[in-house]
Amino acid sequence: MRDLKKDLSVQDNEVYLKKAVQQVFDQSLKAEFAKDLAENYGITATKAEDAPRAKSEKPTRVLYLKYVAGIAATLLIFFMAYQLMNNSSGNLNDMSQQFAYAEIISHPGATKGANDNEDAYNAAVSAFNQKEWSLAIQNFESINSANAETTYYLGMSHFYAKNYPEAITQLANSKLAASPFAEESQWYLALSYILNQEKDKGLALLKTFPSSHWKYKEAQQLMNAE
Repeated sequence: MRDLKKDLSVQDNEVYLKKAVQQVFDQSLKAEFAKDLAENYGITATKAEDAPRAKSEKPTRVLYLKYVAGIAATLLIFFMAYQLMNNSSGNLNDMSQQFAYAEIISHPGATKGANDNEDAYNAAVSAFNQKEWSLAIQNFESINSANAETTYYLGMSHFYAKNYPEAITQLANSKLAASPFAEESQWYLALSYILNQEKDKGLALLKTFPSSHWKYKEAQQLMNAE
């Protein structure tokens, strides 16, 4: 084997030495630069072997994100459909509550019908005007000769006490055309049906209100909220 040192001139030796030193210097500088980027800026070089893996993982990640987005969109559609299905019922109940309790009626203290039980009657009227619904119910029920007035206010006592089934029973008897409390009874009976989760009966009754009815405007609003 030939001795390469003997074949190389002094000039050639200097060239090769310079290249070797430059290569070492470049590698050292590259390492220093990479270290500085990592420590001061958090920038790291991507390994060559990692590149194909990252490239292959990208389509999988995109597909996963699309899958998650599809599920989210489906759930959103179901949620919106559920809200729409329950929104009308919720609006109807809320509006009925507002109409029912926005203003509590009071008893004027003068009868529209005959009454034989003056003490029980006066006690019932007093309890009603003081919003003592249980006591009002007790006293109205103790009146022997019930009439259209006592039946109506008994029904309203149950209504304000939120005993809707009992309110329905009493107000249904008081809503007859012959009763002087017919319109009032019809209105609160319709509200009682709705608040007792019998909205079909309540809406059917509201539809019978003529334009001259005391609560025709409110009845239209409730029907439009359905």
